[in-house]
Amino acid sequence: MNSKASKNLIWFGVLTGLGMLSKYTSVYIWVGLVSYIFIYDRRWLKDKALYISVIVSIILFSPVIWWNIQNDFISFSFQSERVNVLSSSIRFDFFLMEILGEFLYNNPVNVVIIIFALYAFIKKKSKMNKEAVRLLLLISLPLIFTFILFSFFRRTLPHWTAPAFTTLLIVAAAYIADRSKQAHSGFFIPGQIKAALYVLSFIIIIGFLQIKVGIIEFYDPEKSNPAELGEKDISLDIVGWKQIGREFSLILKRDLIEGKIDQQPFLTTYRWFPAANLDYYAATPNNIQMLAIGPIQDIHKYYWINHYRSGFQLGSDAYYITTSRDFHDPKHVYARYFERIVPSDTIRVTRGGKHVMNAFVYRLKNMNKLPKY
Repeated sequence: MNSKASKNLIWFGVLTGLGMLSKYTSVYIWVGLVSYIFIYDRRWLKDKALYISVIVSIILFSPVIWWNIQNDFISFSFQSERVNVLSSSIRFDFFLMEILGEFLYNNPVNVVIIIFALYAFIKKKSKMNKEAVRLLLLISLPLIFTFILFSFFRRTLPHWTAPAFTTLLIVAAAYIADRSKQAHSGFFIPGQIKAALYVLSFIIIIGFLQIKVGIIEFYDPEKSNPAELGEKDISLDIVGWKQIGREFSLILKRDLIEGKIDQQPFLTTYRWFPAANLDYYAATPNNIQMLAIGPIQDIHKYYWINHYRSGFQLGSDAYYITTSRDFHDPKHVYARYFERIVPSDTIRVTRGGKHVMNAFVYRLKNMNKLPKY
């Protein structure tokens, strides 16, 4: 390999190492390159730049390795538990949800273009660079197939494969460019790209309107159980947090004046979401701490945040907030830790002048047992 290619290979190690530092699945970039080398071009094995590149990636990824050594490799065991296939039976419904999700999440038009591009490459009906396409396929397809396999046994999320589809967009672009050269000259926007942009624009507009005014109603405020109002509307996950924070401030001030809560209460919940939202909109503006109670697979980073902050104290009071979008009765988690659970207030969340969701505020009195997670 020439000196320029060797330098590029070392830069590859730098960028891939940074990618691994950000997202573990970036290791599939190395999987793709190593697979390409062994299958198609073993001459790379003679270039010391390859090994320098590997070492650079490992060095950049070393903070993650070191942190896991200090914490019993908790992040790796956590991720492996999320995709553990040995403890589950085959679930075709999960598989179908993953396939449909990948199709929708990655823009249906783009996915169709990718499929046509792969077909043209396999049938040798395109002049795309053979070596480049092979490398891109070896980087992207293993990641997609991995999560499709996992989806037969465990619930997966379609966005986990997004980096692979982003890589395949390069193949799709090359396919479109090749076809465009054969059919047109000069500047123009191919019809496939226009279609993809139309779909994306439609989704953005509909999503924006749904979030802001709720053009699609999934509920009937007059007939729904207050604890179920809005539970089928996923757009409510990002709606109403400012309202909840403002109303909670008033509730907290009132309770402090009336002596219904101790002078240093904390806010708690059972999972990292909505813990982070409540932390930002309700706890931080009121100078109180958010401390999550639950197993690490539920509270995620709050397992450590709890320790960075003051932690749990016997005899302390707390607030618990849960919404009708994802209602969880506090008795199921907190009855074992607090002497009393007292319903405090219900916050009406509105959107476009409509009552779309409830947020239920509870006072948790006198912590008499410390969580052990």
